[in-house]
Amino acid sequence: MAEIQDHLIEYGKRLRDVRRALDISQKDFAAQLFVSPSFLSEIESGKTKPGYNFLLKLAAVFDVNPAWILLEKGAMFFNDEKTSTIAEDEFGDHTESIKELLWHFKHSPLVKLSVMAFASKFLLDNEDIIKRDIERNKQKDEK
Repeated sequence: MAEIQDHLIEYGKRLRDVRRALDISQKDFAAQLFVSPSFLSEIESGKTKPGYNFLLKLAAVFDVNPAWILLEKGAMFFNDEKTSTIAEDEFGDHTESIKELLWHFKHSPLVKLSVMAFASKFLLDNEDIIKRDIERNKQKDEK
């Protein structure tokens, strides 16, 4: 019984994560899914499990991957912005890290401010080195 309750709590947390990623209130989220706010609250708090029809609506309305809600498998959304904004080989071995950073950059003001502060200082402090590096890479690409 405790294992089932743990799963319900995890489903609820993931559903809340979806709603927060979409930056939508519980009331508006429930309305768009044609469920009551109290039903949504029960799912998010782990008191009720999402049914098949609820998961279908969630996928149809918000492009949410039900496998992510139930099993935390795959991306949160079918058309995950992390995978659609950057080509798979654009940054070589760092592509996945860049996707993750950009997703956090978009969704967290703290990450955005921290990255911008670091980048601004780094660019300012290393302007000459960066210019030489860019020139070197241009020459290498031209060969």
